[in-house]
Amino acid sequence: MNINSLIEFILNRQGTNSFSVSALSNDPSLDKAVEEVCRKLRNSPNADIAIVLISSNFASDYPRLLPLLQRKLKYKMLIGSGVGGVIGFSKNNIICENFNVPSLSITLLKLQNSNIIPFHIPEDVNIDMDNPCKVWKNCLKDFTKEDHSINFCSAIMFVDPSMRNVDQLIGSFDFSFPKSDLIGGIATYHPFSYGSLFYEDKLCGGAIGFLIYGEWEIETLVTKGVKPLGPILEVQSVQKNIIYKVKENNNLVSPVEFLQKLIGELSLKEKNLLQQSLFLGVENKNLKITNKGKLLSDGTFVVRDLLGIDPTNGALAITESLTIGQKVQFQSRDIEISQKEIEIGIENILKKTGEKPILTFLLSCIGRNTSSSGNNYEDLQSLNNHLGSIPLCGGFFQGEIGQINGNSHLHSYSSCWGLLVKRKT
Repeated sequence: MNINSLIEFILNRQGTNSFSVSALSNDPSLDKAVEEVCRKLRNSPNADIAIVLISSNFASDYPRLLPLLQRKLKYKMLIGSGVGGVIGFSKNNIICENFNVPSLSITLLKLQNSNIIPFHIPEDVNIDMDNPCKVWKNCLKDFTKEDHSINFCSAIMFVDPSMRNVDQLIGSFDFSFPKSDLIGGIATYHPFSYGSLFYEDKLCGGAIGFLIYGEWEIETLVTKGVKPLGPILEVQSVQKNIIYKVKENNNLVSPVEFLQKLIGELSLKEKNLLQQSLFLGVENKNLKITNKGKLLSDGTFVVRDLLGIDPTNGALAITESLTIGQKVQFQSRDIEISQKEIEIGIENILKKTGEKPILTFLLSCIGRNTSSSGNNYEDLQSLNNHLGSIPLCGGFFQGEIGQINGNSHLHSYSSCWGLLVKRKT
């Protein structure tokens, strides 16, 4: 046995244990960035999967990425996404937010006693909500009615920004995999004809990701970091995404009339928050049927952008179509609330699992970094106190997919976290 064969044998023996490792580069040259990341990962055992996050600054070079990696890394499968920037650790183990600058990260992952099943859902797929499992049966070769363990899986999903039926896809996942956790993100836009996703040996659109089931699972958390401003209102007159009237204490007023009144009642701090950022929290309900046939409705508020107002009638346009009777509430970004959400949420997960994860996923909204509050994501810095230097796989996305109360939602201005831990038996 020559020396190269001996090293290969030792690495494969080491590879029987679970591990994760991440590496990050900010070199503006794709070739040099790949070289730097692969050099940092060269002593890693063979991985089950490689997860690639690459900033859209490299978008013109996306077609060259996979051939470069295939020559330098060893992995069984690969998924990846274009992002607005990579979130990772600097050389001093400090959280580094590489927003809108050239950045590339690769995370290698191997999980013992677990199955990792990759999937690619084409952009033009027909998602039949009368038969929501069909899309997953067609795209997952291991999806069978007999294998009930897959119902208790965890999943990561990246979606190309050109895919239109994202909400239906998310809903089909919840139906097809009950009691499972999902986090994901919408990849960033670029002006070229190819997609923003990387799957196996191709650059593609649609949706990609992987399921994990067995000994390991992903504990998920959504942090929104917003402060409610004023009471919860009820939509009374609306056309698609334009709200004309809301009800407050049985009084019908236009959204602009309500805001004018609200501003006069806010504290100085709240007025400052409102000047920096203003959103609308929209109630998003998911219907569930219990095993006894009872219909339940679980609601949560998701953050949506304001598009503009009509000063002639006080109407307000937002980035989501609404219905009469839907609940809404004005909200503003708050760095202190965000930091507490992160700290408390991660503390609760660590208490629940009783051990630290081997990998942290962080899929955050581009808008959190570009907001006029100028906080530059300082709410992340307390992460070191709870997780130390555990490998971090993170980036800025156009939208985030995460679960609240067991239901998956497409979020804005939020962060979706995933802590990879051993499943409690």
